[in-house]
Amino acid sequence: MRSAFLSGRFATTTNYSMPFFKSNNINFHYQDQGEGKPWIFLHGMGADLNQAALVFSRIEGVRFISMDFRGHGKTAFSAPGDFQFKRFADDVMNLADHLGMKQFGLGGISLGSAVSLNIVSRFPERVRQLVLIRPAWLDKANADNLEVSSLIGSILSQFGEAGAETRFRQSNLFQKLNVDAPGSLESIAGQLSRPYASVSFSAFSNLVLDSPVDSIETLKNIQQETLVMGNYQDPIHPIGMARQLAELLPNASFYQLPERYVDAEVHYEAAYQRVKKFIAPPF
Repeated sequence: MRSAFLSGRFATTTNYSMPFFKSNNINFHYQDQGEGKPWIFLHGMGADLNQAALVFSRIEGVRFISMDFRGHGKTAFSAPGDFQFKRFADDVMNLADHLGMKQFGLGGISLGSAVSLNIVSRFPERVRQLVLIRPAWLDKANADNLEVSSLIGSILSQFGEAGAETRFRQSNLFQKLNVDAPGSLESIAGQLSRPYASVSFSAFSNLVLDSPVDSIETLKNIQQETLVMGNYQDPIHPIGMARQLAELLPNASFYQLPERYVDAEVHYEAAYQRVKKFIAPPF
């Protein structure tokens, strides 16, 4: 299969395998590209594996593996109750086992970061390094930074998809974000126009109400060398949370990225360059 990513700097065409594997009666869509150090890198909520590819697919000497989480991309939905970090983490580990990967580098963006934290806390012997970009969860469920996701879920459950975006734009939270982080709003509002938005947010709300780990102490016990990255003007992924996570993990470093919602290409190029440098030494 051939795929082109973003325009400009990212206008590259790559050959890779994008098959499916079956686990728990779901056909999961995944990508397996390149040769070298194995890395599993995971996308954020509402995205798909192409988002992860923006960071990892061009790095030489890496076997890049990603997947569409359940209810994302080309992977089907399952019951809303299945949208929990432990279940998502088990899906990733089932893919690793399917591919015969005993140890690997691991990371992700937003939701992918949270799933990675769940995996490394439960299977530390399997994970060699971590890359965590724009984390949105630590040890608490329903955190303040996820308020906008909760509001969108509430609007959809009360009023359905028709007019949901208008109601969101009329909310006090929208007005606040329009002052504090206006660049993020179009991306957030756009989630309301995605196909089957009501079904999506019914399931996604369960992730907002979950947490990847059960305590700060669990985070402090993660020993893997870790790169944590965050940026300003990103209310769902506050830079303060990224800095806090880097401080809690005993072998972590922090890197500030250019703002995602100011210039996405610059943001992803900076992430790619920093990740490439971080993973260059052999495991």
